[in-house]
Amino acid sequence: MNMKFNGDNFEKVPLNNEETLVLEDESTEEDTVRSESLDSLYEKENKKILDSRNFKEYKERIKKDVEEKEREADKLVEDLSSIDFNNQEVLLDWLCNFKETQVSGVISDKNKAVDIFNENGYSIISGKMDKNSLEDKEKYARYIVGKALYEIFTDVYSQEINNCVKQWKEKFSGK
Repeated sequence: MNMKFNGDNFEKVPLNNEETLVLEDESTEEDTVRSESLDSLYEKENKKILDSRNFKEYKERIKKDVEEKEREADKLVEDLSSIDFNNQEVLLDWLCNFKETQVSGVISDKNKAVDIFNENGYSIISGKMDKNSLEDKEKYARYIVGKALYEIFTDVYSQEINNCVKQWKEKFSGK
């Protein structure tokens, strides 16, 4: 049966011949058996996954990926001391590359990277940029670097930096 509102109250309306309606409190024995079977199957499959070689291999692969990202981040921080800080494009590329190494589980010397930028006249920026700065190659690059340093320092990364770098390159370096 289905319910239909007739204007004043609800009345029972039969379902068409092919439909059946099972209310939660009117579940059949077959439904209960099916539900228990699904639960059991789910538990067995989860146990297989957790106990399987695939899960162990997955954990090993993740560990190797994190270690590789850490090596890449360490190398980038090491290379940072020899970078020309007057070449904004090189700095922006470095920041994008460093950001790519910062995935969950990676431990890198972010503070050292921020300190090297600070020593070279760049500082963390967390605010908005003046729209006129979009037209100035140096100011726009400094804004991007400052925002990227903020992301590195806070360990919160967004796509905004990559988008700004792309826009900056299109506008000022013809790429």
